[in-house]
Amino acid sequence: MKDTESAETSTTDQGSSVPATVALIVLTLMMYVFYLFRTKNTIKEDSGSRFLLRRSAMSAASVQGRDPYTSCPSPDCVRCQKYEIVKTDAREKLSRFRELCGSVGLDRISASLDDLKSLPTDPLQHPNVLYVPGLRCRPFWDSSEFPHETKLLERQWSYINGEFEAVCGDDAGWFRNSTASGVWSVFYLYNQGNRISRNCRRCPRTAALVDSLASFMKANVFGNAFFSVLHAATVVTEHCGPCNTRIRCHLGLSVPEKTSISVGGVTKNHNLGCCTYFDDSFVHGSVNCSTSPRSVFLLDFWHPDLTMKERDSLNYVFSSA
Repeated sequence: MKDTESAETSTTDQGSSVPATVALIVLTLMMYVFYLFRTKNTIKEDSGSRFLLRRSAMSAASVQGRDPYTSCPSPDCVRCQKYEIVKTDAREKLSRFRELCGSVGLDRISASLDDLKSLPTDPLQHPNVLYVPGLRCRPFWDSSEFPHETKLLERQWSYINGEFEAVCGDDAGWFRNSTASGVWSVFYLYNQGNRISRNCRRCPRTAALVDSLASFMKANVFGNAFFSVLHAATVVTEHCGPCNTRIRCHLGLSVPEKTSISVGGVTKNHNLGCCTYFDDSFVHGSVNCSTSPRSVFLLDFWHPDLTMKERDSLNYVFSSA
């Protein structure tokens, strides 16, 4: 996704008729049913090889010379466009970090930059920039793994939601992500590790909360914090995050019925005012089949299995500066 300070407009067609809206919602529901059916079946495929999953999508992507799970057109997106450059630079930076801090405790990080030693063991996990071996992997994580973060975010929900509603009053600072259907709008406080100062000034309490969290990934390109809005009749198709070193959190701000998120073949609903944690290196997507927006506050936290030295090395190797 593109790091931006500029405003982008994301508006729905206010002139749509009621029949057209109903037809769009029905179409979205049909797409969602197809999505669930396909996900259920792909899990039953040959689990011994990740390359056999979603065979038709992979084949089509191969013909076009692209990864089927990277579709963002932004030239600055680490996941979708700059992953080869980032990986090449990372190898050189890791050598320098070893000279400065020594190699002890960096075996997993070294292996993560070796393409032959860093293949995911789960066929539904497709990080295309960084896979650190030896980390626990599962689609959804329990909030008990992040007790401090959960307690703080859920207690501050009213303030976070209040600042979210305030910035929803105009289009300034909002960016529209690409989707198969509908509208997906985001308002960055951090984008790929870069603090969006103008947006943070408009949400001072939320920005201060994010900055206070030691587990937030704010010093490297894998860290993001933003408000995310799926407008009515929106489908965010399957995609994967760039790495397995983060656990993504969604704090539910507005959660109408007929909305859900699917990660690694497991589908859940968000709860208002509650945190949902998941590993976005797994294939995942979201749908909003309702007539109202679904809104969450999203943050990226360090994977709890990483040591402090490993985190420091990744901040150095994948610095957002």
